[in-house]
Amino acid sequence: MEKIYLSGNQFPKFPNELTQMTNICEIYLDNNKISSIPDEINNLKRLKILRLNNNKIQKIPDTICENKKLRILRLQNNLIRNIPEKINHMRNLREFNIDHIILKIFQIALHHYQD
Repeated sequence: MEKIYLSGNQFPKFPNELTQMTNICEIYLDNNKISSIPDEINNLKRLKILRLNNNKIQKIPDTICENKKLRILRLQNNLIRNIPEKINHMRNLREFNIDHIILKIFQIALHHYQD
C-alpha cells in the first residue's frame, strides 16, 4: 500500500501502525484530533506527502527533517508553536504549508528586532 487516506476519522493520535508501513509514500490525516507527530515518522523513508491539516498538532518533531524524500508537508490549522531549524535543510521539500498558525519563533524574532 502506497497511499493512506484516513481524513475525518476523529483520531486523537497519529496511528503508530503507519510508522511501521515502510512502503507508504502518501499519508492523508486531515480533519482529525491528532496532537502530535511521532518521532518514528522518520521510519518512512519513501514518504513524499504528509498532510495533517486541521488537527491539534503542537510540535513538528526534529526527526521529520531526516526524511530525504518528503516533498509536501501540510500542517494548516494546527497549534504549532515552533518549527525545527533543520527544516531548511530538507532539499526535496517543495511545499511546506502552515497557514493559520501562530508561531512562537516569530515572536522571538520580533523581540530581537526591537532590541
